[in-house]
Amino acid sequence: MERVAETLGGRPLTRYRAWTKRKAVHLAALALLPLGVAIGELVVHAGFRAQTVSSSDWKAASRLVRRQWKRGDQLLVAPLWAEPAARVFLGDLVSLAAADQSDLSRFRRVWVMSIRNREPAHRLSTRAKLTLDRHVRGVRVRRFDQIPRVRAFDFTEQIERAKVTIGAGREIRDCPLRPQLVSPGGLGRGPMRPNPRFVCDPRQRWLWVGATILTDGSFAPRRCVYTHPADDNTIRVTYSDVPLGSELVLAGGLYWEREREQPGAPVHVDVDVGGSRLGSLSHRAGEGWKRVSFPLRESPSDTAEVAFAIRSPKPHLRWFCWSAFLRARGT
Repeated sequence: MERVAETLGGRPLTRYRAWTKRKAVHLAALALLPLGVAIGELVVHAGFRAQTVSSSDWKAASRLVRRQWKRGDQLLVAPLWAEPAARVFLGDLVSLAAADQSDLSRFRRVWVMSIRNREPAHRLSTRAKLTLDRHVRGVRVRRFDQIPRVRAFDFTEQIERAKVTIGAGREIRDCPLRPQLVSPGGLGRGPMRPNPRFVCDPRQRWLWVGATILTDGSFAPRRCVYTHPADDNTIRVTYSDVPLGSELVLAGGLYWEREREQPGAPVHVDVDVGGSRLGSLSHRAGEGWKRVSFPLRESPSDTAEVAFAIRSPKPHLRWFCWSAFLRARGT
């Protein structure tokens, strides 16, 4: 009894009381933990709700854009993943030619719709002047005006007036422009197949040339001329009587699936103007959408023949697409 009393009344008892107190605190904390988690989830949920932009918000912001929209305007949406929400209400205003947003200098007016303080992936020129800035519910709507840099000739948009041939040496044959069924493309199938398009070999359905929308390695849309290289052959796209400009801008890349598959042979594009070599573009998988420009010298003629020769040493799965234009002199 004496040893028990010493145990209960001495130092060991003090330690026991401290231990029970700590355990009570821990049990209370564990009991309150679910409540704390629930409160935290409510706070986070409220934050997400505050940042969420509803369909009605996009509709209201789109009404403002539509009221002031002019033919030839361009539309940018930030972030990029929000673009489908805007196109639900404004998709009919944007042409296929404007789908490629890499060269914004050609537009007189550019609309920017953004959420969450994000900026578009493609930057506007420093010459662009902010003329409208308004918040419509959760969407910020801005308009920039600028003096456009005019294109003297757009090879992508004029592809149907070109002559397309395939071959090497003396064995060269035409690729006729024919009405074809439209194919939407997609994963494992490449870009959309337009109607009409140049058919180089009906037995090889992938061997065609035509204007389409290609998704590049960064998942950005590109308006371009799809030209899959051919085995031991060169595909040549020739334009006659092209009005010359100050420089020729050429760009190209692979469909995103092939762009990310690093192994593979390069694709070469040679450019001839008036029968003389102006320059070349070489593209390898992984380089992304590649762009080069070549200045044009003054010529006694206002027009010339311009040809693009596309080739690859190993063309297997080279789902290649290119675009080019001539910039007008003085812009």
